[in-house]
Amino acid sequence: PTEVGQMARLTHLYLDSNSLAGPIPSEVGTIADLEQLYLFSNALTGPMPTTLGSAVNLAQLRVQDNALTGLIPTQLGLCTSLVQIIASGNRLTGTLPTQLRSMGDLQTLNLADNRMFDAVGQGLDQLRYLWGRRLPNSLIALDLSGNSLSGSIPADIADIVPPNLVTFKLANCSLTGTLPSALVRSGALALLDASRNFWEGELPAALAESTITLETLEYCAAGKQPPEGLPALFC
Repeated sequence: PTEVGQMARLTHLYLDSNSLAGPIPSEVGTIADLEQLYLFSNALTGPMPTTLGSAVNLAQLRVQDNALTGLIPTQLGLCTSLVQIIASGNRLTGTLPTQLRSMGDLQTLNLADNRMFDAVGQGLDQLRYLWGRRLPNSLIALDLSGNSLSGSIPADIADIVPPNLVTFKLANCSLTGTLPSALVRSGALALLDASRNFWEGELPAALAESTITLETLEYCAAGKQPPEGLPALFC
């Protein structure tokens, strides 16, 4: 209900896993003290309200598994306290607004299974365009699986990926070419899911030689053999 905006001192709003339908009320963004907004696993439609930019104390935004459409609002960049954005499993389109560069505390960004990244260049060069030379250093989990990413991973991917990134998922896109050695040398990387793409060639030898804490690599390349010393992990 629109009356939710009258709860000025509300800090946590958990309405997940109900049967809510229709658009997210714009009044949600007028709750000045709101820190956590959980609306996932409903049947919400329409775009994210631009008024969310007024919830400047918002730290966690979870709207996954709905039927939201449209673009991520540029006003969301005003929420500089955001630590977690999970908006997977919707019908979002477009790209990430450059205004999100101001999120210096963002740790988790999950946009999997949407319809994004189909209009700006190719492959992960799109991310360089969106955030400049590098993604936020605070980022530790990035999931872009199931979107319209295409082309190859740039050879200088290590200059784009933040040094503290632990989880990187790019499954089920339309990526081609080979996995650059620079990617598997990323210091903190523990899980890389690059399955269900159109990779060519062999896994980089650096994967077997690296001392990084790489726990899981999903690499969809039927018939390809991993470097010596690595188990065969195919999707």
